[in-house]
Amino acid sequence: MNPVFESGDYLALRREFLGRARFDQVDISADQDRGRQRDALFNQISAVQCEFWKLPLDHLQRTLASIDTRNFPEFGPVVNRLRTAAACRGEFPKLAQSKGMNLGLFNAFKAAAVLPPGDALRYKERFLRSIRERKHLKEVQKAVRIIQRDYPILYALEKDWFGTLTKTKIRRASVDYGAVGQES
Repeated sequence: MNPVFESGDYLALRREFLGRARFDQVDISADQDRGRQRDALFNQISAVQCEFWKLPLDHLQRTLASIDTRNFPEFGPVVNRLRTAAACRGEFPKLAQSKGMNLGLFNAFKAAAVLPPGDALRYKERFLRSIRERKHLKEVQKAVRIIQRDYPILYALEKDWFGTLTKTKIRRASVDYGAVGQES
């Protein structure tokens, strides 16, 4: 085929090969349906996040297993994280009762484990900013070591954040997030 003289035929053959409709014959309602499907999936995930700690575990796991993100891959990491957190949800109460566990760290971690990444980041940063004294930082770092040693699956959920916490140093009543230098 010569695309100069048979461009219409060439494009029709290409559309047929790709399984696409002509652009001027595309059903706009299909895009609207996709938007509604995306909104419904977003709402379903948000509902699970809000009720994560209240739902019976078997119901939670069935709900998470039924969420299909193939058509909306941007939701895949959030759903996978929720599935991982659900798989080890029984470890959270044990962690809370561990000797040496810092309650502030535990609450921030528990919230961050089920939130969307942006919201989780705000919780984690707020917790980091709340650490103003060296004694408090040492308690948090001890708790991080407990999580790492006794709850490696939970540690893996927030490995980077926990790593930041262990490297954090306090200088003159402010927190230096992982910088190297002398401590006060």
